[in-house]
Amino acid sequence: MSAPVARHLRELRVERGISIRDLERRAGINRATISMIERGVMVATPAQADLLALALGIAEGDLVSRTLLVHES
Repeated sequence: MSAPVARHLRELRVERGISIRDLERRAGINRATISMIERGVMVATPAQADLLALALGIAEGDLVSRTLLVHES
């Protein structure tokens, strides 16, 4: 997960009013891991990216593809 994708993850979470703790419960991913992914310290696996996208209410793969479209424009 690139830096733009990590920023987009945080933006989506904040826009939806979801705390890291809530996202942890929804996605089944430890909140420390989510925090590291959002800060760009850790790269999410494709499986983690899909779980996070679904927990945020977007389609699997859209977290990456939408970010690339926004940042390529």
